[in-house]
Amino acid sequence: MSAQTIGSVAVRFPFFAIGLMCLALGVFTFLFFILRGPDGPVSGGIELPMAFVMVAFGSYVVWQRFMARRSGGGPDGG
Repeated sequence: MSAQTIGSVAVRFPFFAIGLMCLALGVFTFLFFILRGPDGPVSGGIELPMAFVMVAFGSYVVWQRFMARRSGGGPDGG
């Protein structure tokens, strides 16, 4: 394998995996708060915005990956 092939595989896969993990953890946190509620105002004030950030980041990464494949581009969108 060339250095370019190793670099593209080694860099692109972790971002997609991290995006999926962030999306799953953010959705889990939202569902947890809906079903059980936060333990207190401080923990809810910290965890709820972080869940929003995780869902936003995960959605962005997954959206970019699927749109790059849909447009016929490679993993880097080109």
